[in-house]
Amino acid sequence: MLWRAGWGAEVIRTALRRGWDPSRPGRAFDLDVTEDDLTAMLGVPPAYEVPFARD
Repeated sequence: MLWRAGWGAEVIRTALRRGWDPSRPGRAFDLDVTEDDLTAMLGVPPAYEVPFARD
C-alpha cells in the first residue's frame, strides 16, 4: 500500500481514540484496522501493489 500524506497522523489519531497511551514505555498497543477503517482514513479504498506481480 502506498503511503499517503496525512495517513500517519490519521493512524495516530485512531490509536489515541482507541486507547493508546504514548507515554507508556515499551510496546503498549496493537492497532488493528479493517479495510473499512483504511477507506475512512485514506478517503478512497486501499489499493495494494505487489511489486513481483507486475507484468
